[in-house]
Amino acid sequence: MDHRIDNSTIVRFVVLDACDLVCGQEAPEFKDFRCTPNMDAQTSIVSRRRQYEWMENVLSMPPPKALGRDDDDVSRMWTVVVGHWGVYSFAGNGDTPELISNLVPLLEKYKVHAYFNGHDHAMQHVRKGNIQYFTSGAGGYVLHDLKPQARARPELVHVDMTNGFMWVQVSHDTFRVQFVDGATTEILYTTDVPFSHPQSL
Repeated sequence: MDHRIDNSTIVRFVVLDACDLVCGQEAPEFKDFRCTPNMDAQTSIVSRRRQYEWMENVLSMPPPKALGRDDDDVSRMWTVVVGHWGVYSFAGNGDTPELISNLVPLLEKYKVHAYFNGHDHAMQHVRKGNIQYFTSGAGGYVLHDLKPQARARPELVHVDMTNGFMWVQVSHDTFRVQFVDGATTEILYTTDVPFSHPQSL
């Protein structure tokens, strides 16, 4: 879905069925203990392949024309991918090898700016290469534990182990993500995602 911010700026949202991409794996190294038999039964090699093909098709689509000017392209397109399962995580369930092996290469190939997920009950900002990974899974359930030595890892930019939510503001120049305490509405953390690797516009 392309959401227009102004005449020359859009955000392209790509929403995945991450359970389909993670569950039902046959290779032992990708067999995920978090997938229930029911979840495994609802996915297949074919459904995963089709979803990755669909994803590549959407991510490779050129940006739309600028509003009111058929001959002029949008000058800035932020790209955001959303899925329930995290790619990288330093709390709860940890990293998801299936997504690291199969999804991350697509995110890198198409210069995705950010990936948002839930699943782990924490608020995390992880940076790997040029991609920002945000976990917003602390809406109200029991919080997960932080992994040992997590705060020493350079990829973990910030983590809040409290119930809360994320607030995102997007403009032509800024993609701002804030972590908000669910009880007090205090802003716990603010980061601006850089537009450092533009799409081929």
